[in-house]
Amino acid sequence: FTAALLDEAGIGVFDHDLQSNTITLSPALASILGIAVRSFASGDAECVLPRGDHSWFLPQKKGGDAAPPARSSATEHMFQNSLGQWRWIAVHTHVERGQFGGLPAPAHVWGIVRDVTQRHLREERQRFLLKLADALRDVGQPGIYLSTACRMLCDQLGADRVIYTDIEGDDFRTRENCQRGEGKFPSSGRVADFGAAFLELYWRGEVIAIDD
Repeated sequence: FTAALLDEAGIGVFDHDLQSNTITLSPALASILGIAVRSFASGDAECVLPRGDHSWFLPQKKGGDAAPPARSSATEHMFQNSLGQWRWIAVHTHVERGQFGGLPAPAHVWGIVRDVTQRHLREERQRFLLKLADALRDVGQPGIYLSTACRMLCDQLGADRVIYTDIEGDDFRTRENCQRGEGKFPSSGRVADFGAAFLELYWRGEVIAIDD
């Protein structure tokens, strides 16, 4: 029941059996990571798991201790999913001790995993807005104000261009343009030229991303 409830809540669970060297993932965790495999040898982790930091399923050791006591830890890690998107996960783990070859040794690493990408994006956005506000605080001229904002936004997004336009009725007029790619954005034109699909999203106030 507990496992089903965690899956329903989108919280992933894993079990790393250190004696059989097998890692087992819950359906929710496989979904978070964007992989179809749910059980694999720990030696195959680099091939099975998405690109990124894989230390979250390993027992944490201190110094030369061969068998650390059972302990819990909370960490956050980045990985790149199959779509090439970088994601953040929060991992809470517990190392359970057992016997191996007649000696005390870590036996299992249990853990729960949550996708905290949206929280990191919100924090990153807030840091950028504070940085932007600091940069614009002493700017007195509107032209410099806009060019600074466009340049910083271009850097933050890793974009080829950031354009600031005024829309008046059915027409638009470009007031500032930070451009690093090829091709020139028109200085003015008809709003209808952007296309019906673009305008529908625009009038709803949604963020629009276009790869060109």
